[in-house]
Amino acid sequence: MPKPQYILAIDQGTTSTKALVLDNSGRIVGVSKGQFGIDGIYPEPGWVEYEPEQIWRSVRESTAAAMEDASLEAGAIAAIGLANQGETVIAFDAEDGTPVGNAISWQDRRTEDIVERWRGAGLEQEIFKQSGLRLDPYFSAPKMKWILENEAEAERLHRLGRLRLGTSDAWLGWQLTGGRSFVTDAATASRTMLLNLSDIAWSKDLLPAFGLPEEALPEIVPNTGSIGLSIKELLGREVPVTGLCVDQHAALFGHGCFEAKQAKATYGTGCFLLTNVGADPTLRADGLLTALGWQVDGKATYVMEGGVYSAGSIVEWLIKLGLISDASELDSLALAVDDTGGVILIPAFSGLAAPYWKSRARACWAGMGSGTEREHLVRAVLEAIAYRVRDIHGSMAAAGIELGELRVDGGLTRSDFLMQYQADVLDCPLAVSESPEVTALGVGLMAGVGIGLWEWRTGMPKVAEIARRFDPQPENTSQSRKSYESWRRICLEVAQWGDG
Repeated sequence: MPKPQYILAIDQGTTSTKALVLDNSGRIVGVSKGQFGIDGIYPEPGWVEYEPEQIWRSVRESTAAAMEDASLEAGAIAAIGLANQGETVIAFDAEDGTPVGNAISWQDRRTEDIVERWRGAGLEQEIFKQSGLRLDPYFSAPKMKWILENEAEAERLHRLGRLRLGTSDAWLGWQLTGGRSFVTDAATASRTMLLNLSDIAWSKDLLPAFGLPEEALPEIVPNTGSIGLSIKELLGREVPVTGLCVDQHAALFGHGCFEAKQAKATYGTGCFLLTNVGADPTLRADGLLTALGWQVDGKATYVMEGGVYSAGSIVEWLIKLGLISDASELDSLALAVDDTGGVILIPAFSGLAAPYWKSRARACWAGMGSGTEREHLVRAVLEAIAYRVRDIHGSMAAAGIELGELRVDGGLTRSDFLMQYQADVLDCPLAVSESPEVTALGVGLMAGVGIGLWEWRTGMPKVAEIARRFDPQPENTSQSRKSYESWRRICLEVAQWGDG
């Protein structure tokens, strides 16, 4: 009998790195237990950075922890998959991998002036046409431009032909392979604002318009297939890296949403709703994004999506303010009152993304009075997250994308109050994943396909089991919809502040 083959799946996220070990049936047999956190650095208001070496260290340490939990020797690992946090940018020296400054997070808003400059140059429609994305500081291109304009070392390296500009996966891939590979996967590339979706290549029009050098960018590769061998120091021997993907798309894959109109929402630091829209790269919808979901066996699958930049991060903010001690208090406090007492939160802590696209809008409370208690504030936070997801869900419906069951994952799915309220305000059933690590699971499945362990589509293991379901309650749906409309009227007013 042949020995089982195992997959190491790494999810390098916004606040931490997690690693899983999957067996050849797709079952999780090892998990990185412990804290492998990433510390945000906030040099100025609106700026969010990370130390690249801490990110790489968390990858190494979480890998070791997952291997220990699985009680496996290094030789058992057949392939590695790596998911990344998306639009975060790292520039570095091709000679030795030394980063140029810190990583600039997807949450960072320092590039608003660059974005306005490009908008003034009339680039907005061409960006949407070619890349499927909106002109917004969220994406990678303006971060790359900021580095070129503000980091003298980046300009020096560019003159020497040694500058490398990429999303965090490109730098991590360089580290994983000991400098032998500088690549990004097609799905992550579609998050940069630089990819032409139709031919899955760096845009020959947008790069010169932005003043970004193509020679500094990584090679674009499919989401499955070997990009190189890992360094021996990671697992004790060289192992092929065969799965790469941006986190939200990996989660859609992990949920098994392989058919058009299947959708998921991940409630993490932010909340991101994605639906599979099939093989057409030209689909566009008002207020939403089109991106490449994954490229497997030479075929591309596209997604339509909308993001809520602040979700779990608001809970962390509540803890910081002392309003709650930890997330386990959310439900008991929210259910201690019948409603929010008229209080609403507009959660624009990093601007308002889909469908408003107002990067300069800022968060605010409304409706507070002398009788407002912390219970009202906590409930208003959870309702606001549900309303922002409703914004995106409604935009998809307006575009003719009628979703059935919504598959959900992420830390906030532990809140039964939020999940039930979300089902009510969407009038749509929610299926909560049994596994809390769907992103790692998804990129692990990609890595397995990449080495031929599983045949794409026909031989995929069934792993996205459902732990809990939340059906909309007819007696609550009407009132939650009315509350959403009241909230949205104020949100539209706040969105207009982003024009000022």
